[in-house]
Amino acid sequence: MKARILMWVQTRFGLGHLTRAMHLCNALARRAHDVTLVHGGMPIPMLKPDPAVAFVQLPPAQAPDLKSSSIRDEYGNEVDEVWRQGRIEALRAAIIAAKPHVIITETFPFGRPIFHFEWLPILADLDTFKPRPLMVASVRDILQRPSDPERAQRMAGLAMRYFDLVLSHGDERIGTVLESFPEAALIADRIIETGYLHPYTERKSIPRSGVIVTAGGGRTGQALFEAAIAAFALRDFGLGPWTLVAGPFFETSNAAWSRTGAPPGLTIVGAIPDLAARFHAANLVIGQCGYNTVVETLAAGARMITVPNLAFREREQTIRAERLHALGLLHHLPLPQLTAQSLGEAIDTIKAIDPPAFDLRMDDGSAAGTALEQLLKRRFTL
Repeated sequence: MKARILMWVQTRFGLGHLTRAMHLCNALARRAHDVTLVHGGMPIPMLKPDPAVAFVQLPPAQAPDLKSSSIRDEYGNEVDEVWRQGRIEALRAAIIAAKPHVIITETFPFGRPIFHFEWLPILADLDTFKPRPLMVASVRDILQRPSDPERAQRMAGLAMRYFDLVLSHGDERIGTVLESFPEAALIADRIIETGYLHPYTERKSIPRSGVIVTAGGGRTGQALFEAAIAAFALRDFGLGPWTLVAGPFFETSNAAWSRTGAPPGLTIVGAIPDLAARFHAANLVIGQCGYNTVVETLAAGARMITVPNLAFREREQTIRAERLHALGLLHHLPLPQLTAQSLGEAIDTIKAIDPPAFDLRMDDGSAAGTALEQLLKRRFTL
């Protein structure tokens, strides 16, 4: 079976959604499908799918700051109706060119509500595309349900009306679609739990040394970075040299250490293209509790201290941290308790124990691919 698959992903602040979408697209391409990845966020040169995956960049959309729900174009200008129509037509053109048997939307319709302007016209016109594509949503382990019940009901209604399948990439012990978004009970029979999406490989038997500090894209990492640098200065923890990866979106001009420089034994870098590979050799990873950082660290067998991000008034990272901590897979240090001293104490605690036995349900894309292929067989003869 060889199908044409198009996946849409919209990034706004970080790297996580695009990283997860790339993992899925790469896995589907390895299963001999023709895959197109359509990205609507700002270009991120360090993140590109495998060469077998066609890549389409829509007119980029970004958020002006961490608190805003508005859209700005690539130059920082607030978008107007002309820009919106251009985005719709660019997405429509990508779909027409790819002729997909299935369209996968990352997070939508269970998130990305400000992009309804783009998807509602496409969904209304599904019957005009040849072939008429199946619709699949790809979502993480824990969803951020709107506080407005009517909005949540409308999102679930879109899924009920237009979507044939929901791929939930997580482990039921950490979170499920129905737990974090109860209105999705309308389509409970269309939800498949696949396991955490990651191109999982066997842990490498190599000596471990050093500490890596990361906050993903870095946009919300300043408090963590400052505490980590201060903790490093407290004493020698005996874990080897430290590397602080600020991330491609971190505004270094806001950080005092960007002017004074790093102390000996601590290296500060902007970004590392294959950071996940470094986790295999690390004694300890100190980070937030985003989906990809957690999965990559635990899959690599490294100890981990998480300080969940609270910047978006979301509890997703906190819930993930609490449940993984309860399973003994990492150490959770809440952001309000973060100081150099508390981080130092957490390091002393976690370095005294062996790295955790890996115990999460994982998917290298096989479970998601099988679910898609079973759906395709019911609709198409390929």
